[in-house]
Amino acid sequence: MTRPAGDGGAAVVDFVLVSVLVVALFLVALQVGLVLHARNVLVSSAQEGARYAANADVTDPDEAAVVARQSIAIGLSSRLAADADIPPPALVPVGAGQQAVEVTITARSRPSCGWSARSR
Repeated sequence: MTRPAGDGGAAVVDFVLVSVLVVALFLVALQVGLVLHARNVLVSSAQEGARYAANADVTDPDEAAVVARQSIAIGLSSRLAADADIPPPALVPVGAGQQAVEVTITARSRPSCGWSARSR
């Protein structure tokens, strides 16, 4: 059976069009995974800093920022740890004469793809 004259190379074109979409979808999924990993590390670092500052034998609660920064450097990178904004921890009243330590971390998400918009 012979092919019509105008169909030569149509499979290659179809493959290229579909593969571009599949690769783009894969890169988006990879980027979302990296951002969620970074978010989870930052949340865990804030929890670790607050847990450290809440100990009864800690005399300076500002050390919580140092512990959180060290945890970020271990989990992600020292560059992101240096760029992260960690204000001094706040003491938040939680009940009858009790206080909790609140550690806040603000970091900028750096997309892996150069064409992505910067987000905060």
